[in-house]
Amino acid sequence: MINVSIISASHKIIHVFLKNFIIKKAIKNNLLNFSEIQLKHFSQTKYNKIDNKPIGGKHGPILKIENLVSAIRSLSNSNLLTRKIILDPCGSLFTQSDALRLSCYEHLIFICGRYEGFDSRIYHYIDESISIGPFTLSNGEFAAITILDCITRLIPNTLSNYNSILHESFQMNKFIEHDQYTLPQTFENFHVPEILFSGNHKKIKEFKSKNSLCKSTIYKI
Repeated sequence: MINVSIISASHKIIHVFLKNFIIKKAIKNNLLNFSEIQLKHFSQTKYNKIDNKPIGGKHGPILKIENLVSAIRSLSNSNLLTRKIILDPCGSLFTQSDALRLSCYEHLIFICGRYEGFDSRIYHYIDESISIGPFTLSNGEFAAITILDCITRLIPNTLSNYNSILHESFQMNKFIEHDQYTLPQTFENFHVPEILFSGNHKKIKEFKSKNSLCKSTIYKI
């Protein structure tokens, strides 16, 4: 079982994403243990304030360091192999290899940003920083759930056909998966490649490998 904790400033967003079929199934079957940690519960202010104006005049509030660190420490468990991850546009770009690597941990803690980000001292309290791409999101919860979905699919018994993930794009190599087709053979003048009906397994394998390589080159993977 993988334990996942998401430190969040927005309870409603996480609640919606937990309806995701794969994640919901994993939780139901005791393959994934999920907990949400709300930053406001660690605020020492009268109105549970979790942010403040940045020093130096930057626009917009940032998440306060003391709340973040208290939330992280509340999840400390020396008995579990734990990884503390901050979702950050400046972090390393998330890949399928990262999903496989992170799926080996017993406890994953995701720290989600909001507003204009974090007090930069938070980086002294985490293990790594991850980005899901060079674009801006409203909050880090979207990124955390995206990563969690990738990881959850790798947990044995989550998918009805676990072996299928071995042949998915990016899983065992850095190539995009080859094109796939089903019947009918012809649809509105678009045809399934004849080679796939040949019965020549060697030729079919060569076709799939070449197709995968071409797609990966086109999309610059």
